[in-house]
Order: sequence, then structure tokens, then C-alpha cells
Amino acid sequence: MTPTDEILKIIEHFEQLHYEIKMKHAVAQGLSRNNAFKALIEIYLEQNEAIRTVIKNSESTEFTKWDWQPGNGTRYELHYSKTGDTAYITWMRLKGSGTTSAIPEYLHYRYLTEKMQIGIADAVAILEFLEDKGHGVIYPDNRISYQRSIREPKLKQIQ
Repeated sequence: MTPTDEILKIIEHFEQLHYEIKMKHAVAQGLSRNNAFKALIEIYLEQNEAIRTVIKNSESTEFTKWDWQPGNGTRYELHYSKTGDTAYITWMRLKGSGTTSAIPEYLHYRYLTEKMQIGIADAVAILEFLEDKGHGVIYPDNRISYQRSIREPKLKQIQ
């Protein structure tokens, strides 16, 4: 049994318990059992489809690994994925741990600093990578101080 199958089995168990509670509540409020059942089926079909879509998308999302050296003396192992309109970025920091962030249409440097809990120079370096991948980005203005790139950047896909 795959992890996805296990998740679906757990969801089905909780749905059954939830259904029983909702049915008792609907009947207690005076709905006929048949009408209560129809209403609950519509709700669960919508919820199930949403859950299955999320699981399906998570299974089909493949991350590519990149070695990104923006030219400021730092090196980043970035994992990047784009599925349809949704893109994700992970900076693998220490010992393989990292923070994954969904990428909105335009990405502001402050969003990255807050979401990934990183400094401005790191956020700018990651924004440069994302801009190279075709995303709209907003850099800090010239009044904000951070270490800027002084050499030619290097990007290499790994694995």
C-alpha cells in the first residue's frame, strides 16, 4: 500500500464518521433522511474531488535540482518545480533541510524573506534564479543595502 493509498483510506474512514454525524444532525432538524442524504452526497463529492486533486498534483510534481551560484560568493542548492500554473521553490539549507514556498505570479523580495526566513541577499539570489526561470520578480530598491553579485552567475542542473 502506497502512502497515498493510506491517506485515502484514512480520509474515507473520517468521511464515514463525519457522514454519520451529519446525517443524525440533518434528520434531527426535520429533513427527511432521503433529502439529507442527497445534500451530504453533493458536499462529499465536491470535497473528495478537491482532496483527490491535491493528492494527484502532489504525486505528479517533480522537482529539478539546481546548483545556483549568483556571483556574490554564495552557492545554493535549489529544488524547483512547475506544474501547470503552480510553481514551487525549495532552498536546501543545512543537512538537506529547507523551506518550500509556492511562487505567486509576481514575487517580491520581502515575500521570500518572510516566507523562507532568509536575509535580503539570499532572497535576491533566489529571485535571480526565478527570474531566469521566467517568473516576474521585484527586487529591493537601491536604498536597501545587501551584498550584490560581482561575478558572472553560474547555473547547473544536478542529478
